[in-house]
Amino acid sequence: MSSSFLDYFRCPEKFARFGVARELGQTQGFFRFGKGITCFGHSAAPAAQIPNGDLPDVLPLLQAQGDEIILPFDTDEILENLRREKYVAPEEDSSFPKKLIRKAYYAARPFLPVGIRKYFQRFHLRERKKLSSPPGRSIRRWTICVRN
Repeated sequence: MSSSFLDYFRCPEKFARFGVARELGQTQGFFRFGKGITCFGHSAAPAAQIPNGDLPDVLPLLQAQGDEIILPFDTDEILENLRREKYVAPEEDSSFPKKLIRKAYYAARPFLPVGIRKYFQRFHLRERKKLSSPPGRSIRRWTICVRN
């Protein structure tokens, strides 16, 4: 069962019965779940290492077993990767101060009010505008914040 899903939508477990496919890939990567949802994590299909181009779609791998839906990925892992921005490749030439600031931010993030986090995110987005985004999407649409 996906505790992240239940926590977010606050619905009883009997209405959201999800399971995870037994065979997930060994490495994390990008994949699609239908037309408009790009995910990062382990999936039952081979995943791409970059979010550009033709990503594998795992929607056809969805299964129903009795009253449970078996997903080809772990929703808790996907949401955690999104919250922690694990889909962003680490900067190889990142300086020690940048690494220290990043670690301090993510250590303090759970305790920061949303208003302060938004300020930091806006500041960080100025640097991220230089990154490439998937075709047809602006960096603003690609960067998503999930509320806690």
